[in-house]
Amino acid sequence: MAANPPKRDAWRPYEDIVFVLVPSIGRLKPNRGVIVERPDAHDRKARALVFYRDDTGPTPVWKFGRFRRQDLILVPVDPNWTGAPPSLRRPRGADSPIQPTPPGR
Repeated sequence: MAANPPKRDAWRPYEDIVFVLVPSIGRLKPNRGVIVERPDAHDRKARALVFYRDDTGPTPVWKFGRFRRQDLILVPVDPNWTGAPPSLRRPRGADSPIQPTPPGR
């Protein structure tokens, strides 16, 4: 292995971890969850086992539930996301198509 990793080095996306939004009865905001057990792709009647946070009551509660695949909203996970705005992710040089913002603006 080289002493310096390549500039375009990136982690592969997580394939075994699937975050989802679970519909909440009586609320517009869905609950956050993670799929614990996935059903087979060819079995249409099977339901996914989801560990989710139920925020409908006065205190949030963690629950397990089985949901149809059509009812869940998948949330993509990018292991390379840093949380920084795009301007801080890469330095901008003179050869960059995006020119740096002049000071004072």
